[in-house]
Amino acid sequence: FEGYEFQVHSAIILGQTIAEPFLWAEQSVPGNRGCRISSCAELITLGYLMGFREKLEMQGYQTHILAPDPLPNKRLSDMMACSRKGVTGRNGRFLAGAYGAQVSVGLLLTDAPLMGGDYRYPDVTADVCGMCMECISACPCRALTPNGYNAALCHDYRDKEENLERAASHTVLKCMRCYAACNKKYIQSRLE
Repeated sequence: FEGYEFQVHSAIILGQTIAEPFLWAEQSVPGNRGCRISSCAELITLGYLMGFREKLEMQGYQTHILAPDPLPNKRLSDMMACSRKGVTGRNGRFLAGAYGAQVSVGLLLTDAPLMGGDYRYPDVTADVCGMCMECISACPCRALTPNGYNAALCHDYRDKEENLERAASHTVLKCMRCYAACNKKYIQSRLE
C-alpha cells in the first residue's frame, strides 16, 4: 500500500455478489461534475465503501477508496487476495471463494487501526482457479491466455461499436464473457 498520502494501517474489502452480468452494463450517470460512465454493480459497491468511509472520516481517520472495475484489475485483485477470502484468478479478477468472479468488490484503505480478520467466511487456501480455462475459452479477442491478461486487447474489443449490445438509449452492455464463464461449480469443488 505504498504511494498514498497517509500510512495505510487497514484495508476493508466490501462488495456484493453480482450473478447477473447485466448489472455491469455501462450507463451515463449524471452528477455534480457532469456525466460519468458507471454501472449498477459499481454503484452498489461504492455505496457500501462510501458509507464506511464516512464513519471513519467522522472519527478523524484518513481513507482512500479503490473502486470496483468491470475489467480485470490484477493489482486490485492481488491486494484483495491478501485477505485470504479469495484469490486472483487466471482472468485477473478477484475470485471470492465460492462466488468466483461474480462479485463486485472494492477496497477502502485507511489509517484507522482496525482489527483484522473476517470470521464469517472461511479462508481460501486452495488454488480455486485451477485448470478450468472456461474464461480463457470464452474470451472472443484472446485477451486472456494461460500466461496472463492483455488489457489493451480487452479494451479495444470492448470499445468497438460492433461489439456493444445496446440495452437502452444510455445503457450499453460491453463484453463480460470471462466474468460470465467463471465456473462456480468448479470453484466450489476445489474448496471442498
